[in-house]
Amino acid sequence: MLTGAFVGSDVASFARADAMERWQDAPMDVQNVFVTWEADLEYVFDRVLPEIVARGRVPLVTWEPFTDGENTPTDLAERVVAGEYDDYLARFRDRLREWVADADGVLDTADDRRCYLRFAHEPNGDWYPWAPATGGTAGEYVACWRTVYDAVMSESLEDAVSWVWAVNHVDVGGVAAESLYPGDDYVDWAGVDGFNWGASQSWSSWQSPSEVFDDMLGRVAEFGKPMCIPEYASTSETVEGHSVSAKNGWLRELFAYASASPVELLVYFDIDKETDWAVFGGERGDMMVTIDGESYSAYSAYGRGIGDV
Repeated sequence: MLTGAFVGSDVASFARADAMERWQDAPMDVQNVFVTWEADLEYVFDRVLPEIVARGRVPLVTWEPFTDGENTPTDLAERVVAGEYDDYLARFRDRLREWVADADGVLDTADDRRCYLRFAHEPNGDWYPWAPATGGTAGEYVACWRTVYDAVMSESLEDAVSWVWAVNHVDVGGVAAESLYPGDDYVDWAGVDGFNWGASQSWSSWQSPSEVFDDMLGRVAEFGKPMCIPEYASTSETVEGHSVSAKNGWLRELFAYASASPVELLVYFDIDKETDWAVFGGERGDMMVTIDGESYSAYSAYGRGIGDV
């Protein structure tokens, strides 16, 4: 199984990824970064992605069509299909092709770089403007995906760029994940994002890995594509308070679960955000690790388990 993590999307954050890789004593095959449609493409393709490749990892580019931050229009999919973002897509296509081609400037040769491209993820939720639950229809989302794919891809990129369609582990907002599938010709990998929110939110409760993933992984498997979990994590917050041992137990369960599943790529969300998701360098852990003079809190179950899946 290929494994990796998200530790941040700027070059300054990558030192933590390097330290994490040394601590876990196993290669980080994939490194996830988030890239919006507002991002500086020169920074992305000249700095961020080359830094990941230089470390021997394959970038997983989570390509988010935010065009105006929180004010991104909820009819985004319709606008994309209508051609409103054609100029941006042409710029992205040109930079992607230059980056893939690498030093010789020629596509589809031995020195081509590779990446996973996870576009407009978690569309079956209600928190992103590209999700039909916030506006538009499932058909418009599918048409948007196909429009973007056709604008970016060519036969010479097929071996280098793998498109990842990833949904949330539960449908939120009344739109079924299956209705959002772009079609076999437009998807290389099918993925499910899932988190154990524990008692961190008023609406959440502790869930085992099987409770998080069983249903949606089974549904997505019906499409017959290679399977991945591009984002997963657990809080430590239980009804009794924060429990490092409970989170360690969840991580052990997760690795056993993933090893017995059809999942071929597993990428941890290693950032304390809505709660204490991180397993390395976050707020909590059951051990302290010092690498190159920097100290990091860490969860031993992750460090031991990541090399076994």
